[in-house]
Amino acid sequence: MSASLFVLPAAIPSSAQTFRWSAHDLVVLGVFSAAAKLSTLVVALAGGGINPVTLLLKNLIFTTMLVVMLYKVRTPGTLVLFVLVNMLISMLLLGGSITLLPSMLGGALLGEAAAFAAGDHVDVTGISKGHGYAGVVKRHGAHTLKATHGTGPVGRHAGSMGSGTDPSRIFKGKIGAGHMGVDQVTVMNLDVVKVDPELNMIVVRGAVPGPKGGLVTIRSTAKTIIVKKGDAGISANPQKASARVNPQKASARR
Repeated sequence: MSASLFVLPAAIPSSAQTFRWSAHDLVVLGVFSAAAKLSTLVVALAGGGINPVTLLLKNLIFTTMLVVMLYKVRTPGTLVLFVLVNMLISMLLLGGSITLLPSMLGGALLGEAAAFAAGDHVDVTGISKGHGYAGVVKRHGAHTLKATHGTGPVGRHAGSMGSGTDPSRIFKGKIGAGHMGVDQVTVMNLDVVKVDPELNMIVVRGAVPGPKGGLVTIRSTAKTIIVKKGDAGISANPQKASARVNPQKASARR
């Protein structure tokens, strides 16, 4: 991990688990997709075709259902899948044209990028860098022996593991040498510096996990952001005010 500005392509999964929706999520997405398409069709038929009023109602209903669906299913890539399902319903039931699919997918990808704004706080999940087989000092930050007076070749060894007679074993979780890295890591409360929908890019400042070019998942932070209050300013206490007026008072000379 490196503490620096990191450019993240939006709407790209960090692992195979990113696009792994649960059965409940898929059912909710399918129901909302069908309901949004059928409701807009009913509005158009009830209004006697496409006119400014029915167009406004269609967009309002579709947008409302989309927002509710995205609130219920928060897996990255849901907006893209929603567009694909809607396009499939249009082609199967209404005879929609597949030529509209690239533009709709482009809009969905832009929408994924526009889900964040500069100044937001996010949690970034990724696969950490691999370091191979590492010793206990590098892997867990264990102390080394002193570098003088006969330390010998064991200055970076793990040392004693515990008593031999009782319990005659090593407890689970004991730190030691082993494989380091290539773990799923989540770094919380990073800052979004810039969002560029045209380039489908999100710029995040902080210790983004993983190597350069790695794939990550960005979510709104789970931490509670405490907004710093402004300066205290001048107190309305009359006793303190009198001290400011009269510099001879003891409280003003502190």
